[in-house]
Amino acid sequence: MLLLHKICFVGLALACGTANGQQDCGFAEYHPTRISHFDKVSIGGPTPEYPAAARKSHWSGTVQIGVIVDVQGKVVKTCPVYAPGKPIPHESLIAAASAAAKQWRFKPNFGFGSEFHPGIQYVQHVLLFRFVLPDDRSDVGVKRERFNPADLEGFAKSPTEHIIVPLDTEFYVERVQGVIVCKADGRPLENVLFEVRGPSEDRTITQGRTDRNGRFRLKSLRPGVYLFKTTANGFQSVIGTIVVGFFKQPTPIHIELPVGV
Repeated sequence: MLLLHKICFVGLALACGTANGQQDCGFAEYHPTRISHFDKVSIGGPTPEYPAAARKSHWSGTVQIGVIVDVQGKVVKTCPVYAPGKPIPHESLIAAASAAAKQWRFKPNFGFGSEFHPGIQYVQHVLLFRFVLPDDRSDVGVKRERFNPADLEGFAKSPTEHIIVPLDTEFYVERVQGVIVCKADGRPLENVLFEVRGPSEDRTITQGRTDRNGRFRLKSLRPGVYLFKTTANGFQSVIGTIVVGFFKQPTPIHIELPVGV
């Protein structure tokens, strides 16, 4: 069975850090700029090798590597990116991802074309490398134990809400839109509150409700990682993670709400 390596891109504005505090990645000296959807100007690079020891020990997860890209499209500096308070991947996975990130290339002039001079010398970006074992059906980079009452600060709560169900998978999308149905019979659910918080450690809540066809859509969400929650009287709440960016194979958001409270 083949080992899967999946690489995603998303323009996250996360801080470089360590398990016990912030780390100076040395990015400030470049005075970098962030460009929306910079992943679209990626030429590509190697897939990181899955370390044998990590594979044998069943270590998996998503590694985020911050990169500084110059005007020629070359990565001149890398640094692991950690979301404060979140699980940190094993060091062997970080090393493999960092080695691969150094070899990635982007279009010259940051994709603006030779006739345009934006006056930018360096761009800061984040690459996401997913290390997935062939028999690993758990979520990648987001663990069930992450979801505790403190994580739900700011979200609405139904008066009948007692059970909260975390999803085992992440949604990778360009636009936050989808459908919510009843798990018992598959019927579309109207007027379900759908909220997202983020991106990353941003506590901003954006919300919408499903229409008569169970469909919802949230507009103008910038790239990043969001925690979402559904709320409806008479149904168990569902929480999970949405990654907003540019993906060749986005995953449609289809949520089934279990009946109960």
